[in-house]
Amino acid sequence: MPAVSDVQFDGRLTNIAIQYGNTEMIADLVLPPTPVPKKEGVFKQYDKNQRFTLPPAIVGPKSIPSEVNWDVTEGNYACKDYGFQQYLSQEEVDNADAPIAPRSDTTEFVTNLMLLDREKRVADVVFNAANYDAGNQLDVAGAWNTLTTDALTQIEAGI
Repeated sequence: MPAVSDVQFDGRLTNIAIQYGNTEMIADLVLPPTPVPKKEGVFKQYDKNQRFTLPPAIVGPKSIPSEVNWDVTEGNYACKDYGFQQYLSQEEVDNADAPIAPRSDTTEFVTNLMLLDREKRVADVVFNAANYDAGNQLDVAGAWNTLTTDALTQIEAGI
């Protein structure tokens, strides 16, 4: 028996789900989705400290340049499935008066909930201080409340 997706296709609803977007949500800009070949696996990581640590580069007339090296480590990833469903009866579809379009309205509703869910998950990751090295954490609220120097000086120092 074929899968439901093989015998049913509504291009209009698929287009709504794909094209629907709330321009105020920034999750995909902050943490862009990355396509992966499998649901879980291993990926390669470069040590960024090696990319920014400069060994001596000067070479004498008859000397050999310094040898440098870089390493690759492995990290693991695992993808999780997320989804919502909304039951929509044929009776609701048949009895809906214009401008109500139950199928497209439900598609937009569920798509918006999925986008909102992703927004919340990304915000939880970005605003979780445990995800940052202690050297990169700053009590901004406390620092700006005391204002030991003027704000412009702090902004210029940050830039």
